[in-house]
Amino acid sequence: MNLKHPEFLYLYLLIPALIIFLTWSYQKSKKAILQFCHPKHLKTILPSFSKKLQLFKFFFLSLALTMFITTIVSPRWGYDWKEIESKGTNIFIAIDVSKSMLADDINPSRLFRAKLELEKLVNQLDGDRLGLIIFAGKSFLQSPLTHDYQMIKNWIKEINVDSVPIAGTSIKSAIDMAIKGFSPVKTGAKILIVISDGEEQDEATKKKAEEAKELGIRIVSIGIGSNQGAPIKYQGELIKDKEGNIVVSKLNDKLLKEIAEITDGKYIRSRTGNFHLEQLYRSFIRNENESVKLKSGKVQRWHESFQIFLGLAFIFLLIELLSNFNFKNFFSIFLLFSLIFNSHPAHAFINTIQGNSELKKSNFEKAKDNYIKDLVKNPNNPRLNYHLGICLYKENDFKAAQNSFEQSIKNNSQDNFLKEKSFYNLGNSFFKQKDYKSAINAYKSSLAIDPKDLNAQFNLKLAEKLLEEEQKEDKEKDTQDKKNKDKKDEQKEKEEKNKQENQNELSKEEIENLLMQIQEAKNPQRLNTTDSKQKNDTKLNPW
Repeated sequence: MNLKHPEFLYLYLLIPALIIFLTWSYQKSKKAILQFCHPKHLKTILPSFSKKLQLFKFFFLSLALTMFITTIVSPRWGYDWKEIESKGTNIFIAIDVSKSMLADDINPSRLFRAKLELEKLVNQLDGDRLGLIIFAGKSFLQSPLTHDYQMIKNWIKEINVDSVPIAGTSIKSAIDMAIKGFSPVKTGAKILIVISDGEEQDEATKKKAEEAKELGIRIVSIGIGSNQGAPIKYQGELIKDKEGNIVVSKLNDKLLKEIAEITDGKYIRSRTGNFHLEQLYRSFIRNENESVKLKSGKVQRWHESFQIFLGLAFIFLLIELLSNFNFKNFFSIFLLFSLIFNSHPAHAFINTIQGNSELKKSNFEKAKDNYIKDLVKNPNNPRLNYHLGICLYKENDFKAAQNSFEQSIKNNSQDNFLKEKSFYNLGNSFFKQKDYKSAINAYKSSLAIDPKDLNAQFNLKLAEKLLEEEQKEDKEKDTQDKKNKDKKDEQKEKEEKNKQENQNELSKEEIENLLMQIQEAKNPQRLNTTDSKQKNDTKLNPW
């Protein structure tokens, strides 16, 4: 025999609790009734209140509860063996642990964020073999290729800048270590993911990348950091050079781009600490590279038997209900069984289980379909809305995901853990829509429930920073628009002034006519002498 859910065995404690409650309830009811009725007449007035009948009802109620709990625990008898095989690729992760990775231009530090993103990637893997390399001035093989993802995650958590005692950054040695790690691999794609700030100038690294290409290795390089850079704080003190100047570490992605191009790989630049590894895994590692059979074997598959106990539970419950049956409660019983058979509880349970399984496998479309089927019957279920929101978010439908998370929060009054995660993912949905103000409010609500959530802390700071930059850009834009408007108004005013001046000026033709009139005024035509004389003569008085 095998128990599918032994973690629910504690529910059997409800059985004695039920018996105690029913006994107490019976005694209290009897005492209240006897205040108004003599014991001799009790059987006549309330025949269903007899002690034997009550014991009969208690017995079958307890049996029904026992069967319901057994259904949840799900004991299984008998099993068979099922052949399984796992297909995937071979992946090595090489992470830079030099002291420059302590720079805080990626909050809280480049190394901390890189570890956080790698854990997310490991959770996405399905059948792939994974290995881990750490490097600074020299490389070390932390883990060979393996299917033990939990061990890899444990190693990632332990990584720090003291893991490699040799200072510097040698991407060349990381590639060389990966070549050695891939040497036993005969089939399947070979992917090397290099995470570094690129502070290396060794030209031999490119030659090593060419060697990796010849062996079929494709490099995905991830540059983490900013062009402005940041100082490096180690053991509470800022690192300084020989002259006493504070060392500022900047992202140098030239070499990272080149080794990715040489091997037909990919280069990703991370300015905010988000590597987009989940999308990279689905679109590049799994889709563009050959997946081969990497693991096979047999698994023990137990035969499910919970349906038997579920059926017995309903039978015992029916017997208890019929023990004091009369016509008045016929409709109550009919309503109860209509509800039971129309709700299809087992089917809904199976849909949710299948949805969770598909979500774990990153089959978001199938998982979404299962959750929607259950939400049609139970639209206010906060957990179903939350899971649907996750599927929609993974499909980049951020507006629909926002609505699902809001619905989950609205209908969740008890589960603080689920509510905290809903607020966190609601913040992510707003963030993806570039609604930073709403994202900040959601992250703050998440931290109000769980102040220790590092992801929410990081995303809150990032959203606040981006909102501040956005507001700054808007302010600068408004200032520039105002300047342009003032300049335009000034130009318009100047043009109006020039136009007015032009209107006040005389045209060339008008000036010439005016000059001619002045000239004529200065030199009038002389009168004819004869005429003048005649005129004078006419003016003389005759003698």
